[in-house]
Amino acid sequence: MSYGSCLRAVQSYLDKEGYARGKHSGSTEYRMTKAHEEARDAYVSMMEPTKNGKIVKDYHAVFNHEYFVDWFGKLIDEGEELGWASAVFVMDNAKYHKGKPK
Repeated sequence: MSYGSCLRAVQSYLDKEGYARGKHSGSTEYRMTKAHEEARDAYVSMMEPTKNGKIVKDYHAVFNHEYFVDWFGKLIDEGEELGWASAVFVMDNAKYHKGKPK
């Protein structure tokens, strides 16, 4: 592919995406149209966290041995509901994996 055909392909792509070509003669500069800038800004503003957003709790403060035993029991029940005949659970040596049974 030649340089000219590559340049035309890129220019065609930018035109289809809504970018406007600069008005200066001899310029191959492209810019975003006002409508695309507003759409981008609206999309980005939705991504910003809000006051009412979910607050992430500290994982280590919440996850203790009792919580792990309850969670693991639910996991085993779910495996039985799915009809799993056997499963292998690989665990590390985390503090909450070990504990005295009640």
